[in-house]
Amino acid sequence: MSSSPASDCTAGLSRPSYYSRSVDPGDRAVSDPAKLSNMTGSAMVPLYIRITEGACLAVLIALCSSLSAAVHGTSDADTPPLTIDTAYFKAESNAESYLIEVKWQTEECYQCILVPAGTFTDTDQTQILAMTQWPMNITAKFITHNASHECSLMYHFGEHGNYSLVVNVTMELDKNSTISCDVIVQKQPINSYIPIAVAFAIMVGLALITLVALYVYRTVKNKLGRYNILEDEETSHSRTTAVTVQAEEDGSKTDSARGEQKKRLRSLDTFRGISLTVMIFVNYGGGEYWFFDHSIWNGLTVADLVFPWFRWIMGVSMVLSFKVLRRNQVSNLQILYKILRRTVILFGLGLIVNGQGNHYMPEFRIPGVLQRFSITYLVVALMEFVFVKPATHNAGKWYSAIRDIVNYWAEWLIVLCLVAVQVILTFVLHVEDCPAPPGYLGPGGPLLFYKGNSLENCTGGAAGYVDRVIFGVQHIYTSPTCQDVYKTTMNYDPEGTLGCCTSIFMCFLGLQAGKILFTYETTIGKVKRWLAWALLTGAIAALLCKCSKNDGWIPINKNLWSVSFVLALSSMAFVLFTFCYIMVDVKGIWSGAPFRYPGMNSILVYVGHILLGDCFPFTWDTPATHGARLTVHLCGVAWWILISMYMYYIGFFVKI
Repeated sequence: MSSSPASDCTAGLSRPSYYSRSVDPGDRAVSDPAKLSNMTGSAMVPLYIRITEGACLAVLIALCSSLSAAVHGTSDADTPPLTIDTAYFKAESNAESYLIEVKWQTEECYQCILVPAGTFTDTDQTQILAMTQWPMNITAKFITHNASHECSLMYHFGEHGNYSLVVNVTMELDKNSTISCDVIVQKQPINSYIPIAVAFAIMVGLALITLVALYVYRTVKNKLGRYNILEDEETSHSRTTAVTVQAEEDGSKTDSARGEQKKRLRSLDTFRGISLTVMIFVNYGGGEYWFFDHSIWNGLTVADLVFPWFRWIMGVSMVLSFKVLRRNQVSNLQILYKILRRTVILFGLGLIVNGQGNHYMPEFRIPGVLQRFSITYLVVALMEFVFVKPATHNAGKWYSAIRDIVNYWAEWLIVLCLVAVQVILTFVLHVEDCPAPPGYLGPGGPLLFYKGNSLENCTGGAAGYVDRVIFGVQHIYTSPTCQDVYKTTMNYDPEGTLGCCTSIFMCFLGLQAGKILFTYETTIGKVKRWLAWALLTGAIAALLCKCSKNDGWIPINKNLWSVSFVLALSSMAFVLFTFCYIMVDVKGIWSGAPFRYPGMNSILVYVGHILLGDCFPFTWDTPATHGARLTVHLCGVAWWILISMYMYYIGFFVKI
């Protein structure tokens, strides 16, 4: 969707599509800053360290502000400036008189026909622009007055380079001619990855500064003597006792064990914060690098990871939420009300987001990211509401080692049935006006054919067809990621109906991770099970896609939310969560900073980055280069981390 002109704070900025925004409904809020230390599970981070972290991010913003001028490429003064991910191209020959017709197609456009690029003659050497994101399949047809010859090759152009396709004509003794094609570099391309290297070096340097500051702080603290340490511990104990006594007076807690209720799982906040930070970066544009944008169709990019991870994290958070609700003896009616209330709020917020820039109801988009969140949350939360059991249930049985699965066999049955429905409809349903047989999983479009018939009406196969039937073609997403490369004309929504089934499955796998967390006591028992799930889901995903981008039975595809996609992303989520759990909660090697701060206030940061994304200082006008755009987008992320750190410091958290 596009942003509303009225909401843009800066004119002339191109705003990226935000259909991959997500939010975690499992966030919890604490209104009393005095209870913040209990909420985080340990004493608050020292002010000195928070100031150091904030200062490092401020330095990042300052350094990034000068990055664009230092690293972006330039063009020759006598040629028009090149845009991002383009290069100059022309074709020529050693023959005296010639006409060359060039056709090409990017390798990313799988099985697409070649399209005309241009016609070049000995008197017309006009340069055209070539794409540089992916290799190009090129065919040159050399035409003379009595014959024509073709040559083909594949070449990956570099950004802002200048290239000539030279067609060499060789006359044989029998007067037949042969041709060969070579690409000559007239001007070397720029290295468009230098800005990433510079930004990475800056961030590593800031991380080292933070570690040194932390080391200095601990050293100084230790040298203050045993007396001060004991005094700090006594003060901390007094504050904890005061909070507990006040809670008992309020009637909200009836025993001392409730004092641990607000203890947060820091690793979950950290994982959520990592996903949110990456999401903001890619939503702001990701430096205009193709691998920081969503996949054209099949395959995975960085932008494809964050939204599914949020769905997985929502499952883990749900276990914690139900655990607290049951421990507080909240009635079933109140729990059901909370579930329905959150579902309605998420769906309504999604419609509000869809309304940005589009108030024309006959073309109003109905599906969306938050709408998918709400449906996923409703189904999984209702299952957990009905089937939730104590962690000790069946602990003494012979199958106690897998009781996290056996105790919830009914939930597994429901979820697997939903996955089966998605798969069956995908491979059995006939798509009207589409010549491809049932089971078509491609993007369609006028560049693809099946037995000589255009697949223009086949975008998304059954998934797209179901949405067009349910919502109508005018009420789904109008700019799918495949549109520019495959030249598709059909509307297609990546947050459509069939994808809800596999989205529920992914959230349920996160729920499974949460159940492992509270069912088994030992760290090694939890880690072994998480890694086993990572191996299992990853292996099944690899099998379904045949470890291939396009040739598997079920390719990894974010637009379709294919089963292989959900399993592959769940495998990564199990591994990353395990890493965060060990480093943050078990060993305490890492506090989770700076990602933990936005992770604890994900709704505030998420909504804020949408509403203020076009405002200074989160963005400003820059040259159309990777270096300049990367500067702006990293600074935008840094600002939101600083804001979330401040919110953490004052004890302000938002929930729905």
